[in-house]
Amino acid sequence: MRFKKWVEVRKGADYATVCKQFNISLPFARLLRNRGICDQTAIENYLYGSLSMLADPSLLPDITEAVEILGEAAAAGAPVRIIGDYDVDGICASYILLQSLRKIGAVVDVDIPERKSDGYGLNARMVRKAAEDGIELILTCDNGISAYDAVDKAAELGLSVIVTDHHEVTGELPPADAVVDPKREDSDYAQRDICGAVVAWQVMRALYMHQGHDVYQLDELLPFAALASVCDVVPLIGDSRVIVKEGLKKIRADYEPGKIPESYIGLFALIEASSLEREHISAYHLGFVLGPCINACGRLTSAKDALALLCEQDPVKAAKKAAMIRSLNEQRRQMTEEGIVSVEAEALKAQQHGDQVYVLFAPDCDETVAGIVAGRIRESDYRPTIVLTKTQDGLIRGSGRSVPGYDLFSALHHHADLFEKFGGHEQAAGLTIQEERIAALRKALNAQEPPQEDVLTEKVFLDMVLPFSQCSEDLVREVSLLEPCGPGNRRALFAARHVRIDSVRLLGKDNRVLSFYGDDGSGVRMSCVYFGDTGKVIDTIYDESGIRIDDAADAQKIQDNLRLTLAYTLNVNEYRGNRNVQAIVRDVLVEKD
Repeated sequence: MRFKKWVEVRKGADYATVCKQFNISLPFARLLRNRGICDQTAIENYLYGSLSMLADPSLLPDITEAVEILGEAAAAGAPVRIIGDYDVDGICASYILLQSLRKIGAVVDVDIPERKSDGYGLNARMVRKAAEDGIELILTCDNGISAYDAVDKAAELGLSVIVTDHHEVTGELPPADAVVDPKREDSDYAQRDICGAVVAWQVMRALYMHQGHDVYQLDELLPFAALASVCDVVPLIGDSRVIVKEGLKKIRADYEPGKIPESYIGLFALIEASSLEREHISAYHLGFVLGPCINACGRLTSAKDALALLCEQDPVKAAKKAAMIRSLNEQRRQMTEEGIVSVEAEALKAQQHGDQVYVLFAPDCDETVAGIVAGRIRESDYRPTIVLTKTQDGLIRGSGRSVPGYDLFSALHHHADLFEKFGGHEQAAGLTIQEERIAALRKALNAQEPPQEDVLTEKVFLDMVLPFSQCSEDLVREVSLLEPCGPGNRRALFAARHVRIDSVRLLGKDNRVLSFYGDDGSGVRMSCVYFGDTGKVIDTIYDESGIRIDDAADAQKIQDNLRLTLAYTLNVNEYRGNRNVQAIVRDVLVEKD
């Protein structure tokens, strides 16, 4: 395991008053304070916040122009085409707009670019196709902020364009009839970091208010805004946290037989095909189970297949489509593993060269999984990583993933002259470049203001040292109030010191589960589990202590000589009717004498 810096978060507050006022425990009060939730209003909003606290959509830039144009088009029966994107955010945003506009009688359809042939976002081909099909208004979602040429082409062909997007503005706004993006400099919308689907949902709320429709019907679409928010890795604070929380509630609701909303038939089919229980769906399942399935369509067939599933209202057909999409995701997994193999040698070269930012050219890596592969290399080496692949048209396309503290989009923007095109945000970006410029890109990113060593050191932020004796089901219930967790609202992480371990076992497929009991001397022997690369954990402990915890011959040495500090989260494990609090181990330090 690579070196990580452990940091205990220590923030002061009048904890006694907070505990009494909100009837919460001291550890939970500290968890809230560590997340910057301090005063009474902030705590109330965090614990009890509802849809009523969401920002007013009228604060979005150009929203008045957008809803007037949309309202007129809907009333006149003018054909509207939604242009989305091929990832989860773009697909969910397209679905939200499609369902919302259909409810008020608009004539509307959807087109989504093909990843390999079209690339990202609105383009001239799609504009020409819209004109040929008699479309009068193009409405983008999760794209369009940099589609200057395509918007120009639309104007030339007599089409109106409304852009709704959430990506960074890199220069002049496209010459559309309205450009709704919370990241515009003149935006009064307080929370800039919302996903494209939430922007789309807010635009529809503004339209319904403007037209006098029942805006509360749009709450039915919250699960799709929630799914997009988690998968687009936006900070789960403020509006985004409320939307994910409320969206999960709607997914988990106990619907009467035959009373499931038609909007949910496709989504629920995918949940069932993924062997998930709706009542236990969490943000984790949105981001790591359902989201990858939807993304697999855009990577391997067409994002329109995922949209067709969400739109499907026949349960039998929905089940077949969901099964097909699950199968696609398994193919995507295999392609990802093959892509990682093709990139690993280049990553090793970059590491040996001392690169702070990896620019890895892997012509044989399928471009559809380049972003996932970049993310995996970023995780293993903790370096901002761009994976470049050769496309059928001879160009080089790439996807990048960054680490906290390094703004990848800004770094690319400084060298915009190297690219055919690029876009994205702080933690993820996409680009197209000529092959002969790859070396210049690598040199530029590593020569001009590369990330500092502190940024390139992964940090483990501990909320507090919590002895096992203080771990209880009541505390687990309180900690669950932090959900949904994600960027900006991290999961509660505790530390236990001087832990002696015993009863070590390797479990599960490929021994991916490490189980043991821990005793920190506080009077409680705690069940502990680690999920993941158990071999690395075992080897790290051996390298630092000379003791193999998976070798029964070292059992006495473990008891007498090995002490660990564990970073852990809490869970209640239920097995055969027995419930016990369990520590889910996230990281391990070997204590030295």
